[in-house]
Amino acid sequence: MKQTLPLARWLTAPRPDDTPIAWLDESSWTLGDLRHDVAQLICRLQQQPGERWALCFENSYLFIVALLATLHAGKTPVLPGHNRVIQLNEQRELFDGVLSDSDLNWQGSLLLVASSPQVATQSFTFAAIAPDAYIELFTSGSTGQPKRVIKPVHLLDREAELLAERLGARLAGCRVVGSVLPQHLYGLTFRVFLPMALGLPLHAAMLWYVEQFCRIESPASLYLHQQPGIFETAGYPAFSAARSGASLCWR
Repeated sequence: MKQTLPLARWLTAPRPDDTPIAWLDESSWTLGDLRHDVAQLICRLQQQPGERWALCFENSYLFIVALLATLHAGKTPVLPGHNRVIQLNEQRELFDGVLSDSDLNWQGSLLLVASSPQVATQSFTFAAIAPDAYIELFTSGSTGQPKRVIKPVHLLDREAELLAERLGARLAGCRVVGSVLPQHLYGLTFRVFLPMALGLPLHAAMLWYVEQFCRIESPASLYLHQQPGIFETAGYPAFSAARSGASLCWR
């Protein structure tokens, strides 16, 4: 099995800058782009007094930029699980500012995150991520008030490692498409941590409808909810599609 990369080494592991990270339609981002974009955002975050930053994104690549930047800057990433301005204003005591790929009209500090062209001569040394670093998430609130969940980064790394032991061979050479927002635990695990840990390119766009999967060439669907005790969910089926060279269906 291919050895997985922990989050703390996503940027610093010795890999070529042209290693593919994500794509969206005809656009693509490499590891060099990721290193550059994270470095730029770290510099902006270091000029901000706030320590807790809500991540509100639809673009998964930019979400990864924000996640890595907050952690390498020694800040705490908070995943409210939505981009709704009214609710963000109601929850503003939970974070000091918002990082987003949309110009949200919320009543507080907002840093817009975008990818910018690399500067060939530019170099940046990333500070180590604290060993006790964590990510804050919130449950959907569908059965009551959203509940705060603390996920240590090292546990998310371990979960990705365990999933890779189970699924890594089937995903070799694939490009990963997720159907759950990265602000939710399933999305964070399957569309961010697992592909990044395995070095697999991921789809940056959010898929809102099942019909959108029909536009993906030769998808191989991995139905996670049918593996009891590990991927089972009481809600709608959570699944990922791994783009490969053949039409497969793992059940």
